[in-house]
Amino acid sequence: MYKEIIICSVVIIAIVTTNWFLQDYTKNSVSFIINELKELKEDIKQEDIDKTTAKMEQIKDEWHKKFKVLAIFIEHNELEKVETDLSALEGFIEVEDYKTGISELNKSIYVLEHIADKYDFSLVNVF
Repeated sequence: MYKEIIICSVVIIAIVTTNWFLQDYTKNSVSFIINELKELKEDIKQEDIDKTTAKMEQIKDEWHKKFKVLAIFIEHNELEKVETDLSALEGFIEVEDYKTGISELNKSIYVLEHIADKYDFSLVNVF
């Protein structure tokens, strides 16, 4: 009897601990990329081509690093939406269509915020 209780307790503790680490990683990754995108938005508004292009490359590199880990426990549809928006943003920056680029940037931020909210442990998400 006690053996089963101990095993169940260990499994529950392992699940809760893992979930806590994954939520923390997701929240930190998403907020980092969002902050970088907000900085990029300011660079786009200033129309500094070199700085904007360099920042976009940096964001894409960081996103690919985080994507590999996030893809393990987050739905691929959600992550692919961000990937698509970032690719479109990169294209708009290359052709210097900044107005449309800012629109794609805002979509990327929205999807990232949605991912953070969706995978956050809260009563709304549980029920």
